[in-house]
Order: sequence, then C-alpha cells, then structure tokens
Amino acid sequence: MLRFLTTFGMCAFALTPAVAEPIDGKAARKMLFSPNGAEVTLRDESGLSETNRALLKSVLEAEAASKGYYGVAVISPDEDLLKSEATVALANYHSVEEAAEAALSICNEKRSGEAECVVAAEIRPKKWEAREISLSREATEAFRSDYRKGQGPKALAISRATGQWAIFKGENAVFAAKIQCNEKAGAQGKADCETVIAD
Repeated sequence: MLRFLTTFGMCAFALTPAVAEPIDGKAARKMLFSPNGAEVTLRDESGLSETNRALLKSVLEAEAASKGYYGVAVISPDEDLLKSEATVALANYHSVEEAAEAALSICNEKRSGEAECVVAAEIRPKKWEAREISLSREATEAFRSDYRKGQGPKALAISRATGQWAIFKGENAVFAAKIQCNEKAGAQGKADCETVIAD
C-alpha cells in the first residue's frame, strides 16, 4: 500500500545544497508560487503499467491537495506497486530534487527487488518553472501569512534535507531563524538549515 509521508517525523538524509545569499521579502514574493494547487507529473521511465500509472496519479492528486508541493513518489521496479514496503511518497519539501533524494534512500533501504528504486512521479506547484528560490507549500503559506506582516528585522530559514523551516522576527533574526530551524531539522537527524529570505 502506498504510504504518503510528510516531512514530519522522517529520517533525514545528507544533501549538498548550494548556499546563496538570502533574498529580501519583496523579491521572494515575486518568485514564490501560489500555495493553492499542485500538479502531479508521472515519469515514463518508471515502467509502471497504464493501470498502475492511473492509480498512482489519482492517489497523488488527492494527497497533493492536502499535503502540497514539492514531493515525489518512488517505487521499486521489481515489486508490486501496492504491496511493496518500498513504495514511498514524500511531500512538503523545498524542491522535487530534495524530496527525491530522501524518498530514494528510504525506498532503497526497504526494497527486496534487484533493481534500484526510481522516481515514478513528481509533485510541483501549478505552472512550475525554475526560479531562484523555492519553498514547500507550508513554508510558502507561512511566508504569506506571517513573514510579510510587520516591520523590523526578520528571516526565514529552511532545511533542504528535511523540508523543515522557521521564521524569526526581531534582533538577530538571521541567526535565530537558523537556530529554530536546526532544532526541528536536527530532530530528524540533519541540522542543515540556511537562511533564504531576510529583511
């Protein structure tokens, strides 16, 4: 059975993020996608039958409506999609690539087949295109509803390995946001937070 897992309570996996200077809230506002709506794209190289492709897409579209982007579903090609313990879906990461790295690690640990696990589907925001910054739907919603309110120093930090994030407002916001984010990400085994938005 397909298990759709959010970032909460998941084990973390090492990633090598490209750390860049934070952008300000005004620039982030223009680059972030709407938190309303996500699209599921199936990958042809997954080798799934048409029946299983349709089933997977249907399940992911229903789950994406509540769990949001970015996410993936990964499968063990030698095993039954619905019966395999290795079939995993993750959502609420800050990019498809980061979700894929975590999901593939879980799948490959659990698979009993010979072939390495593959990404079968991706979940992205509607009308997705590559941009300088990407945040999970949850972090995007928090940016819109919380970060943008009020004046003074503020920052938003994210963990690429776990999908965690934190917003801090006040003195030393950049440092404090990273600390709060690392506390959450560290509970999942990877304290890799970086500040991506700061004012």
